[in-house]
Amino acid sequence: IIALDSQLNIHEAYDEDYVDCYVLTNDNRDGMLYDAASYEPVNVAGYRNICPYSIDCAIRITSNHLHPTIHADDILLIHQGPPRNGDTGVFINKNSKKIFFRRFIQGDICRLEPIAPYGETILVDSHNHKDMNQWIKFGFVMTRLR
Repeated sequence: IIALDSQLNIHEAYDEDYVDCYVLTNDNRDGMLYDAASYEPVNVAGYRNICPYSIDCAIRITSNHLHPTIHADDILLIHQGPPRNGDTGVFINKNSKKIFFRRFIQGDICRLEPIAPYGETILVDSHNHKDMNQWIKFGFVMTRLR
């Protein structure tokens, strides 16, 4: 950390700013089971000023199952707010305990579209409380580190 004299009206500059990065223990594939994860710190100091939302956490991708969009060893920077139309969201199904990385298309029937060339589009009726209640909107991907 470089602290500069505030009386000179110079802002503080930070070289290090860490968030927790989830490292899932199984393959990152379409509909992966969330069974365990470890954590590692990830330095996001260089991304704080360019990301429009807070960086709440990160997810390390450990396989090429989401290729060509996301590659093994990519680190996804996540904001844990609701995804906007067109965002790549991180969704957890409460019933199956599976995590899905999906493009969120908002509507009366929301579409969770696969980001890889395989997988099914998941339809969620925004007027059906039972249908909506089975999903956790964990957050959305702001950017990735390679």
